[in-house]
Amino acid sequence: MNEPTYKWGGHAAHLSKGTLHEMYEEIPVFKRIPFSLGGMSNRYYDLIVRPDDDNVPPVPVGVVSKKYRLIQHRELVNRIVEGMDEMRLGPDKAEAELCLTDYGARMRLRVLFPDHSLDPGDGHGVSMRLVCYNSVDGSGPLEIFTEWFRLVCSNGMAWEKEDSYRRIHNMHYLTLESVAAHLDKTMNQLPAQEENLKKMMSHKVDDPTLALWADRWVTEFWGVQKAARVLHICRTGLDAKAVPPPVATKLRASEYEVTPLDAVPGAPKGADNAYHVCQALTWLVRNSKNIGDEWQMTKDVSRLMAKLGQAG
Repeated sequence: MNEPTYKWGGHAAHLSKGTLHEMYEEIPVFKRIPFSLGGMSNRYYDLIVRPDDDNVPPVPVGVVSKKYRLIQHRELVNRIVEGMDEMRLGPDKAEAELCLTDYGARMRLRVLFPDHSLDPGDGHGVSMRLVCYNSVDGSGPLEIFTEWFRLVCSNGMAWEKEDSYRRIHNMHYLTLESVAAHLDKTMNQLPAQEENLKKMMSHKVDDPTLALWADRWVTEFWGVQKAARVLHICRTGLDAKAVPPPVATKLRASEYEVTPLDAVPGAPKGADNAYHVCQALTWLVRNSKNIGDEWQMTKDVSRLMAKLGQAG
């Protein structure tokens, strides 16, 4: 079922949810042809084309170097299914979410493992989720990482100290063994990742520390208005909209006026530990309507939490 339209690098993007098999059927296959005009071909570049499909004419989606290795989205899904079979993770039971740009050149696939869940200590369970990014037009590398998916608010939090954001540029590395090895490493890390969540719950933070952190680091990474929003969620459990100050007035995030909005699911009325601060950050990530921004913000969360650890 298609969900609301998002943006990804200026392109429209659409979400679908279902089984891995259902998502596989929605993914187009691409073809590589010479980049040519009037019988003359460019010796340095090729054209990536989405071929005829259900009477839809071919559509060019990108120009790539002759050295570029095309990794089909479907090939990636096949490797994930095979790797899950190898690890006995039940690909038929997995819940999948697919995001594709209009012509399908960019893909994000998220696979939820509800059988691998835990409670970090606040009564709101989290489940393991595999996240994959790929492009067929050279606009981004293949990346695979693991995150915790918080059921109450649909936040995703990338695993700490994992070999995350693994970049694979070469088709030779995309093998059953490489995906299965990644999943095997993920499963072996489950106890350590559970312990890390408990440490975050026990890492206490106070309001002055949060204010200083938001004023400096969250502002530096995401801008003062998002920093004010994060701080308000931490303090009240409510989302908010920052009210811009008069022209030429410079305010810190902790000084910003905000308009309170709805309660953030699972957020306490006063975040006093690192775990709930992290959930405030990931709430903003989850609510981004630009997939490219969401991707970058996901990476920023671990850096911002490291800054909070240094401050506290």
